[in-house]
Amino acid sequence: MSETVWISAVVKHETEKAVLLTDGTREDWIPKSQIIDQSEDFGAGVAVEVELPIWLAEKIGLLA
Repeated sequence: MSETVWISAVVKHETEKAVLLTDGTREDWIPKSQIIDQSEDFGAGVAVEVELPIWLAEKIGLLA
């Protein structure tokens, strides 16, 4: 199984297939199909923690 990481972010926008997340510095669209788990339901302005594959978090720059 691939390694995963939890990312803290705020939801800026949501569509049927993706969610726009920001960590306050960077933002990017995350395909819902790549989100393994989440702490809260998505909604604009909601602070969430999402579990993503490490390769994706690194690619989009949300991995500190």
